[in-house]
Parts: sequence; C-alpha cells; structure tokens
Amino acid sequence: MRNATCSRRKEESKRKVVNKRRRENDVQEYHLKRKEAHKIMRNKKKLYIKNVTELLEEDQNNNNTRKMYQKINQFKKGYQHKFNMIKNKKENWQ
Repeated sequence: MRNATCSRRKEESKRKVVNKRRRENDVQEYHLKRKEAHKIMRNKKKLYIKNVTELLEEDQNNNNTRKMYQKINQFKKGYQHKFNMIKNKKENWQ
C-alpha cells in the first residue's frame, strides 16, 4: 500500500516538473513571438510615417497648403470615430 502511494507521489512530482518545463518553454516562445510582432509593427509604423511625410512634402511643393494642413491635423488627431445617434423631441437617443 505504501509503495503504491510513494510511486504515485513520484509520478505526480515528475509530471509537475515536466509541466513546469513546458510552461517555461511556452513563455519563452510567447515572448519571442511578441518581440517579432512588435518589430513588424514598428517597421510598418515607420513606413506609414515616411509615406505621410512624403505626401505632405508633395503638397507643399505643389502649393496645396490647405490640403497639406488638413493632412497634418488629421495625422495629429489620429482616428476619431463618429457618433451617429440623434436626440428626438422627447430627449431620447435614436
């Protein structure tokens, strides 16, 4: 009886060690994937900013100052969603 419980405890401890190693490997893999994703996003952001600045320079050279300043303001503010609800006469939202 005691041998059976001892063997079960040994098996459980082995499983815990193996699971711990798996988790550590999963965590390391997650960090590597996350690092790669951040690198890709940084590169895409650099390309986007480069394209925007080139468009702004083109507008400036072509004397499209209004268009240039509109793009600058849009770039500064970022994306802003529009609120499409209206109040009716009873002060209820539709």
